[in-house]
Amino acid sequence: MVISFLFILIMSQASACELSEKVVSLSGPVTMVLEELDLLEDKNLLAISKFHPVRGISDEKILAGGLFLSRKTLKKYQHSKIIFDKSRELRMLLSKDHKGQLVEVDTRDQDPFEAFNLSLVKLMNSFKNCHKEVEALNKKVSTINKYHKLKADFFKSIFYLGEIGDKFPDIAISNDGFVLFLKNHSEFKTYPSELSYSTWSKKIMKSLVSFNHFGLMDSKSDKLIIKKEGDRKYNLSMRGILIPGIRQIYFLDQLQTLILK
Repeated sequence: MVISFLFILIMSQASACELSEKVVSLSGPVTMVLEELDLLEDKNLLAISKFHPVRGISDEKILAGGLFLSRKTLKKYQHSKIIFDKSRELRMLLSKDHKGQLVEVDTRDQDPFEAFNLSLVKLMNSFKNCHKEVEALNKKVSTINKYHKLKADFFKSIFYLGEIGDKFPDIAISNDGFVLFLKNHSEFKTYPSELSYSTWSKKIMKSLVSFNHFGLMDSKSDKLIIKKEGDRKYNLSMRGILIPGIRQIYFLDQLQTLILK
Protein backbone atom coordinates (compact mmCIF):
# COMPACT_ATOMS: atom_id res chain seq x y z
CA MET A 1 0.00 0.00 0.00
CA VAL A 2 2.89 2.35 0.84
CA ILE A 3 4.57 1.44 -2.43
CA SER A 4 1.34 2.19 -4.34
CA PHE A 5 0.99 5.56 -2.64
CA LEU A 6 4.59 6.47 -3.45
CA PHE A 7 4.09 5.40 -7.06
CA ILE A 8 1.02 7.61 -7.40
CA LEU A 9 2.87 10.51 -5.78
CA ILE A 10 5.85 10.15 -8.09
CA MET A 11 3.64 9.85 -11.17
CA SER A 12 1.59 12.91 -10.21
CA GLN A 13 4.76 14.95 -9.71
CA ALA A 14 6.21 13.69 -12.98
CA SER A 15 3.14 14.85 -14.89
CA ALA A 16 2.75 18.23 -13.17
CA CYS A 17 2.44 21.32 -15.34
CA GLU A 18 5.84 22.96 -15.69
CA LEU A 19 8.08 24.98 -17.96
CA SER A 20 10.29 22.95 -20.26
CA GLU A 21 12.92 25.66 -20.79
CA LYS A 22 14.42 28.63 -19.01
CA VAL A 23 12.17 31.68 -19.36
CA VAL A 24 12.36 35.36 -18.41
CA SER A 25 9.05 37.24 -18.73
CA LEU A 26 9.17 40.98 -19.34
CA SER A 27 5.64 40.77 -20.76
CA GLY A 28 2.76 41.66 -18.43
CA PRO A 29 0.11 39.56 -20.24
CA VAL A 30 2.42 36.52 -20.28
CA THR A 31 3.41 36.85 -16.61
CA MET A 32 -0.23 37.01 -15.53
CA VAL A 33 -0.95 33.78 -17.44
CA LEU A 34 2.01 32.13 -15.71
CA GLU A 35 0.47 33.18 -12.40
CA GLU A 36 -2.88 31.63 -13.37
CA LEU A 37 -1.12 28.34 -14.13
CA ASP A 38 0.80 28.39 -10.82
CA LEU A 39 4.15 28.59 -12.60
CA LEU A 40 5.66 31.61 -10.88
CA GLU A 41 7.83 29.41 -8.67
CA ASP A 42 8.71 26.98 -11.44
CA LYS A 43 12.46 26.42 -11.46
CA ASN A 44 12.65 27.37 -15.13
CA LEU A 45 10.97 30.74 -14.67
CA LEU A 46 14.10 32.73 -13.94
CA ALA A 47 12.68 36.23 -13.59
CA ILE A 48 9.81 38.65 -14.24
CA SER A 49 9.54 42.43 -14.31
CA LYS A 50 8.79 44.33 -11.11
CA PHE A 51 5.99 46.08 -13.01
CA HIS A 52 3.90 42.89 -13.06
CA PRO A 53 1.57 42.86 -9.99
CA VAL A 54 1.68 39.14 -9.24
CA ARG A 55 1.42 37.23 -5.99
CA GLY A 56 3.43 34.28 -4.79
CA ILE A 57 6.85 34.84 -6.29
CA SER A 58 10.28 35.05 -4.68
CA ASP A 59 11.86 38.50 -4.48
CA GLU A 60 15.02 37.22 -6.14
CA LYS A 61 13.02 36.55 -9.32
CA ILE A 62 11.90 40.17 -9.67
CA LEU A 63 13.87 42.42 -12.03
CA ALA A 64 13.88 46.19 -12.43
CA GLY A 65 12.39 45.48 -15.86
CA GLY A 66 12.06 47.21 -19.19
CA LEU A 67 14.63 49.68 -20.40
CA PHE A 68 16.07 49.94 -16.88
CA LEU A 69 17.69 46.53 -17.19
CA SER A 70 21.47 46.72 -17.18
CA ARG A 71 23.64 44.75 -19.59
CA LYS A 72 25.19 43.07 -16.56
CA THR A 73 21.76 41.83 -15.46
CA LEU A 74 20.81 40.67 -18.95
CA LYS A 75 24.05 38.72 -19.25
CA LYS A 76 22.82 36.41 -16.47
CA TYR A 77 19.92 35.35 -18.72
CA GLN A 78 21.62 35.39 -22.11
CA HIS A 79 20.87 31.72 -22.84
CA SER A 80 17.22 31.81 -21.74
CA LYS A 81 14.05 32.61 -23.67
CA ILE A 82 13.11 36.24 -22.99
CA ILE A 83 9.49 37.16 -23.65
CA PHE A 84 8.78 40.89 -23.78
CA ASP A 85 6.04 43.34 -24.74
CA LYS A 86 6.52 45.00 -28.12
CA SER A 87 9.01 47.84 -27.88
CA ARG A 88 11.55 48.93 -30.48
CA GLU A 89 13.92 50.23 -27.80
CA LEU A 90 13.67 47.10 -25.67
CA ARG A 91 14.23 44.84 -28.67
CA MET A 92 17.38 46.80 -29.53
CA LEU A 93 18.62 46.50 -25.95
CA LEU A 94 17.94 42.77 -25.75
CA SER A 95 19.37 41.99 -29.18
CA LYS A 96 22.85 43.31 -28.43
CA ASP A 97 24.25 40.36 -26.49
CA HIS A 98 21.42 37.86 -26.10
CA LYS A 99 22.20 34.34 -27.28
CA GLY A 100 18.83 32.76 -26.48
CA GLN A 101 15.43 33.19 -28.07
CA LEU A 102 13.65 36.57 -28.03
CA VAL A 103 9.85 36.48 -28.22
CA GLU A 104 7.97 39.73 -28.77
CA VAL A 105 4.33 40.07 -27.66
CA ASP A 106 2.24 42.72 -29.43
CA THR A 107 -1.20 43.13 -27.81
CA ARG A 108 -1.87 46.60 -29.19
CA ASP A 109 -5.35 47.04 -30.72
CA GLN A 110 -6.49 43.73 -29.21
CA ASP A 111 -9.31 43.09 -26.78
CA PRO A 112 -8.51 41.17 -23.55
CA PHE A 113 -9.59 37.81 -24.99
CA GLU A 114 -7.36 38.23 -28.04
CA ALA A 115 -4.48 39.33 -25.81
CA PHE A 116 -5.00 36.31 -23.57
CA ASN A 117 -4.98 33.92 -26.55
CA LEU A 118 -1.82 35.53 -27.91
CA SER A 119 -0.11 35.15 -24.52
CA LEU A 120 -0.93 31.45 -24.49
CA VAL A 121 0.39 31.04 -28.04
CA LYS A 122 3.69 32.70 -27.10
CA LEU A 123 4.04 30.36 -24.10
CA MET A 124 2.81 27.12 -25.64
CA ASN A 125 6.23 25.84 -26.76
CA SER A 126 7.55 26.38 -23.22
CA PHE A 127 4.90 24.22 -21.51
CA LYS A 128 5.29 20.63 -20.40
CA ASN A 129 2.33 18.54 -19.19
CA CYS A 130 0.10 21.61 -19.03
CA HIS A 131 -2.73 20.46 -21.29
CA LYS A 132 -5.24 19.98 -18.46
CA GLU A 133 -4.45 23.30 -16.78
CA VAL A 134 -4.54 25.25 -20.06
CA GLU A 135 -7.82 23.61 -21.03
CA ALA A 136 -9.39 24.55 -17.68
CA LEU A 137 -8.20 28.16 -17.98
CA ASN A 138 -9.48 28.39 -21.56
CA LYS A 139 -12.86 27.10 -20.45
CA LYS A 140 -13.03 29.67 -17.66
CA VAL A 141 -12.17 32.51 -20.04
CA SER A 142 -14.62 31.29 -22.70
CA THR A 143 -17.43 31.23 -20.15
CA ILE A 144 -16.78 34.86 -19.19
CA ASN A 145 -16.70 35.83 -22.87
CA LYS A 146 -19.90 33.95 -23.70
CA TYR A 147 -22.00 35.25 -20.83
CA HIS A 148 -20.67 38.79 -20.53
CA LYS A 149 -23.48 41.36 -20.49
CA LEU A 150 -22.85 45.01 -19.72
CA LYS A 151 -25.46 46.94 -17.74
CA ALA A 152 -27.18 49.87 -19.44
CA ASP A 153 -25.64 52.18 -16.82
CA PHE A 154 -22.29 51.68 -18.55
CA PHE A 155 -23.38 52.14 -22.17
CA LYS A 156 -21.98 55.69 -22.17
CA SER A 157 -18.64 55.58 -20.39
CA ILE A 158 -15.16 57.00 -20.76
CA PHE A 159 -12.23 55.22 -19.13
CA TYR A 160 -9.01 57.07 -18.28
CA LEU A 161 -5.46 55.99 -17.49
CA GLY A 162 -5.05 57.10 -13.90
CA GLU A 163 -7.02 58.56 -11.03
CA ILE A 164 -9.79 61.14 -11.38
CA GLY A 165 -9.13 63.97 -8.96
CA ASP A 166 -9.87 67.66 -9.49
CA LYS A 167 -9.73 66.96 -13.21
CA PHE A 168 -9.78 64.01 -15.59
CA PRO A 169 -6.51 62.23 -16.41
CA ASP A 170 -5.02 63.36 -19.73
CA ILE A 171 -5.42 60.05 -21.58
CA ALA A 172 -8.68 58.26 -22.42
CA ILE A 173 -8.81 54.69 -23.77
CA SER A 174 -10.57 54.80 -27.15
CA ASN A 175 -9.80 51.63 -29.12
CA ASP A 176 -7.76 49.20 -27.08
CA GLY A 177 -8.04 46.53 -24.40
CA PHE A 178 -11.38 46.02 -22.68
CA VAL A 179 -12.79 49.20 -24.26
CA LEU A 180 -12.32 47.62 -27.69
CA PHE A 181 -14.20 44.54 -26.47
CA LEU A 182 -17.09 46.66 -25.14
CA LYS A 183 -17.34 48.61 -28.41
CA ASN A 184 -17.53 45.40 -30.43
CA HIS A 185 -20.00 43.52 -28.22
CA SER A 186 -22.61 45.98 -26.95
CA GLU A 187 -24.27 49.37 -27.37
CA PHE A 188 -21.28 50.86 -25.65
CA LYS A 189 -20.21 54.42 -26.55
CA THR A 190 -17.04 56.15 -25.43
CA TYR A 191 -14.72 59.02 -26.32
CA PRO A 192 -14.82 59.28 -30.16
CA SER A 193 -11.41 58.70 -31.73
CA GLU A 194 -9.67 56.48 -34.26
CA LEU A 195 -6.65 56.32 -31.98
CA SER A 196 -6.10 53.58 -29.40
CA TYR A 197 -5.51 56.20 -26.69
CA SER A 198 -6.61 59.82 -26.93
CA THR A 199 -5.79 63.13 -25.32
CA TRP A 200 -9.32 64.45 -24.83
CA SER A 201 -10.46 67.93 -25.86
CA LYS A 202 -12.83 70.22 -23.99
CA LYS A 203 -14.82 70.87 -27.15
CA ILE A 204 -15.60 67.19 -27.71
CA MET A 205 -16.25 66.61 -24.01
CA LYS A 206 -19.03 69.23 -24.05
CA SER A 207 -20.93 67.11 -26.58
CA LEU A 208 -20.70 63.94 -24.50
CA VAL A 209 -23.61 64.55 -22.15
CA SER A 210 -24.79 61.85 -19.72
CA PHE A 211 -21.46 59.99 -19.95
CA ASN A 212 -19.92 58.29 -16.95
CA HIS A 213 -16.22 58.91 -16.31
CA PHE A 214 -13.96 56.25 -14.78
CA GLY A 215 -10.36 56.59 -13.64
CA LEU A 216 -8.43 53.31 -13.64
CA MET A 217 -5.83 52.45 -11.02
CA ASP A 218 -3.89 49.34 -10.11
CA SER A 219 -4.28 48.03 -6.57
CA LYS A 220 -3.56 44.93 -4.51
CA SER A 221 -7.20 43.84 -4.51
CA ASP A 222 -8.57 41.08 -6.74
CA LYS A 223 -12.00 42.56 -6.12
CA LEU A 224 -12.98 45.52 -8.28
CA ILE A 225 -13.28 48.55 -5.99
CA ILE A 226 -15.38 51.57 -6.93
CA LYS A 227 -15.14 55.01 -5.36
CA LYS A 228 -17.44 57.86 -6.33
CA GLU A 229 -15.65 61.17 -6.87
CA GLY A 230 -18.55 63.37 -8.01
CA ASP A 231 -21.48 63.45 -10.42
CA ARG A 232 -20.89 60.62 -12.90
CA LYS A 233 -17.24 60.47 -11.81
CA TYR A 234 -15.72 57.30 -10.35
CA ASN A 235 -12.37 55.69 -9.70
CA LEU A 236 -12.00 51.96 -10.27
CA SER A 237 -9.12 49.97 -8.82
CA MET A 238 -8.14 46.31 -9.14
CA ARG A 239 -4.95 44.28 -9.36
CA GLY A 240 -3.67 44.24 -12.94
CA ILE A 241 -6.52 46.38 -14.28
CA LEU A 242 -4.24 47.99 -16.88
CA ILE A 243 -2.52 44.81 -18.05
CA PRO A 244 -3.93 43.32 -21.28
CA GLY A 245 -5.23 39.76 -21.25
CA ILE A 246 -6.42 37.68 -18.32
CA ARG A 247 -6.51 40.46 -15.70
CA GLN A 248 -8.72 42.64 -17.89
CA ILE A 249 -10.94 39.63 -18.54
CA TYR A 250 -11.50 39.39 -14.78
CA PHE A 251 -12.12 43.13 -14.73
CA LEU A 252 -14.83 42.77 -17.39
CA ASP A 253 -16.38 39.91 -15.44
CA GLN A 254 -16.71 42.07 -12.33
CA LEU A 255 -17.68 45.23 -14.23
CA GLN A 256 -20.96 43.65 -15.34
CA THR A 257 -21.99 43.21 -11.69
CA LEU A 258 -20.88 46.67 -10.53
CA ILE A 259 -23.56 48.96 -9.08
CA LEU A 260 -23.30 52.70 -9.66
CA LYS A 261 -24.67 54.95 -6.95
